[in-house]
Amino acid sequence: MASVQASTDARLSAVQQALASIRAPFDRPEELLQAVVETLTRVFGWPFVALVTIDRERARFRCAALATRLPSSIYVGYSR
Repeated sequence: MASVQASTDARLSAVQQALASIRAPFDRPEELLQAVVETLTRVFGWPFVALVTIDRERARFRCAALATRLPSSIYVGYSR
């Protein structure tokens, strides 16, 4: 159990450090979200990272930012 907690703590620390490294001024929130997914992809080596917003009233999600090295039918603005 302690090793799982240590692993989780290490990942959270890495996420905090990665996100703290984003310092550019952003004119639009979408630019910040894109920087976040690109940073997470780079830091963790993940092949696909997306941030989505949820519209509960319509029971839909919308892709707000995406970084991927994989072929995908998902794109920024994709909604379902």
